[in-house]
Amino acid sequence: MKTTVFVYNHLIYLNENQRYDLFACVPVETTGILIKAKINSKDLEPQSIQEIFCRYLIDCDSHDQGIEIKSGIINIHLPPQEENYEFPMPFQPDGLDKYDLYDLLNRTEGGREELFYTTMSEDFEKNVKSFHKIEIKDEKVFDNSLEFIDFSNPQVA
Repeated sequence: MKTTVFVYNHLIYLNENQRYDLFACVPVETTGILIKAKINSKDLEPQSIQEIFCRYLIDCDSHDQGIEIKSGIINIHLPPQEENYEFPMPFQPDGLDKYDLYDLLNRTEGGREELFYTTMSEDFEKNVKSFHKIEIKDEKVFDNSLEFIDFSNPQVA
């Protein structure tokens, strides 16, 4: 029996105030980019890939790490920062062994201005696996990635 695998990459860009709100466990609502791929485990070829702009609500009020969709908004529930909190998942993202909200702080304060983690869930009845990679970065990263074309010179376009 073949397994269907969904891979979700959540790209979320926050300004400094939003990053610090999230660090203080104040919920943040924003727009982000969801890249969704459906993969058939038999041939490992993507059957479909979509890039979608979505509304996100990120909070850290719950110990139930997870992602849910409610009323057209993707809710990302980060566990609150605790001393030595271990990820409740089968593998660790990028070699991290702890959940660290301090990564959201500015570099001048010892942070990285970003937060990455991965979750996995499996529905055995439907034979479906879902992987979610959440990337929260400072909005300057997004701004710096934009390339503007000057249409005043038609040879450039």
